Amino acid sequence: MSKPLSAALRHRLPFALRAGLCCGLPVVLGYYAGHLQAGLLATIGGFTALYGDGLPWGRRARLLAIIAVALAVIVTLGILVAPYPWLGVVTVTGIASLATLICNRQQIGPPGAYMFALACASGTGMPGSSVDPWFSGLWVLCGGAISWLAHMLGCLLERAEANNSPAADQVIKENARRTAARVAFATLVAGSIGIILGLEHAYWGMAAVVVVLNQPDGLPGTSRRAFNRLLGTLVGLVLAWSILTLNPQGLWIALTVGMLQFAIEMGVVLQYAVATVFITANALTIAAGGRDFSEVSSLFAARAFDTLIGVVVAIVVFRLSMAPTVDTST
Repeated sequence: MSKPLSAALRHRLPFALRAGLCCGLPVVLGYYAGHLQAGLLATIGGFTALYGDGLPWGRRARLLAIIAVALAVIVTLGILVAPYPWLGVVTVTGIASLATLICNRQQIGPPGAYMFALACASGTGMPGSSVDPWFSGLWVLCGGAISWLAHMLGCLLERAEANNSPAADQVIKENARRTAARVAFATLVAGSIGIILGLEHAYWGMAAVVVVLNQPDGLPGTSRRAFNRLLGTLVGLVLAWSILTLNPQGLWIALTVGMLQFAIEMGVVLQYAVATVFITANALTIAAGGRDFSEVSSLFAARAFDTLIGVVVAIVVFRLSMAPTVDTST
């Protein structure tokens, strides 16, 4: 292992440990409260821990509080519109594009708009008749509060990042508008395909669109992100299979979710495809929710197919929205 990579992994270690703790602890609380499914849902609020790293404590405290509340509200909204599929797609599209615009303009940093889109999309994937949206939102807020407290305990040990120049800000704003427009159209298309095909977990495809299109390196970077997302998902299905065949229950689920989130944050230093392996395994572990393997085996094909739809739609929309080149050779 090279020295720069080793140093990057050491630097990432505290962040990864905090992320794993903030995603595993809500599941522990849900288990002891007798609401394991609510605890698993609260991991969405736990994703608040992924934001604000390196910011001074005052700004970080405000940012993370806003993110925690926003995730709770977005999940609640998603559950409320869940009985109406087309309204759900429109809602996810609006949240995804708005989050992309705000996160890119404010340079929130990874995972940026992705978690907001995922939160809303996950909400729309829940049966509204059997899930209390307000109770669910409170659990998500609980997960966010845990992350806020975890950040506040150690934030004074980290240094603030430099601000951008006004010239750079103008470029950032223009790129944010362009990316938000692409995300809006691609998310709408991916969600519509999901409804037409009757996909139960179409929100995975919409989330894949957001993560593929929210990167700054043009077509090569978008294509690379799409390939890594698809490759990591396919390998991650193998890992998820090996985990779910063990049928983890109770606190074992909490430990598994926390460890996988830790692996995600360390893996992203190596390569996005590596992180996606663990992202996939974690998503399926949470979705399975301790059910018997025979009841969740359909999740594997759904994850692969939905991800394929998302990355293909993202690439097609990106290519169609590229400015045409002018031939100056004649």
